[in-house]
Amino acid sequence: MNQILENKKTKKLNKRLYSFQFFIFCFIILFFIIYLFWQKYSENNTKKMSESIIKNYNITRLYSNNVGSNIKANDNLVSIVGTIEIPKINISYPIFSSYSDELLKVSVCKFYGPDINTIGNFCIIGHNYNTSDFFSKLFLLELKDIINIYDSNRNKLSYEVYESYEVEPDNLSYLSQETNR
Repeated sequence: MNQILENKKTKKLNKRLYSFQFFIFCFIILFFIIYLFWQKYSENNTKKMSESIIKNYNITRLYSNNVGSNIKANDNLVSIVGTIEIPKINISYPIFSSYSDELLKVSVCKFYGPDINTIGNFCIIGHNYNTSDFFSKLFLLELKDIINIYDSNRNKLSYEVYESYEVEPDNLSYLSQETNR
């Protein structure tokens, strides 16, 4: 006859062990839930800040004779040089005159090139989050979709998607200022 022998001491130890494991498990789950809420809160704050900047920029442009709007970021004065709108994916963001990690959390930024709507390649950068913000829906664009770029004077130029491809991080050919095409 097989019989498992268990005494009060081992029962008590097992109970303590299971209680400890349950406590650790609950702590990990609680930590994970708090982390997810914090991430969502942070994303919402960034989105609200970006919306506030574009709203304030549009109001300033409406009632001001100034060409640009300046923003203080990391002890540097950064201006908004224009706006990008992509109607198909419901994007409308200001374009900052320079880039930094902090500015990229708020909107898209000029990376390289001449001024907006002038001859040459005006290169902008922005995050591709796993949310509906910034360039996360860029993959939905198809050939012949329209991208509108407004300069600081609200002059609009519309661009049509004629080619789409992904470049490697070390491929800087898109920075070329060749304008023969």
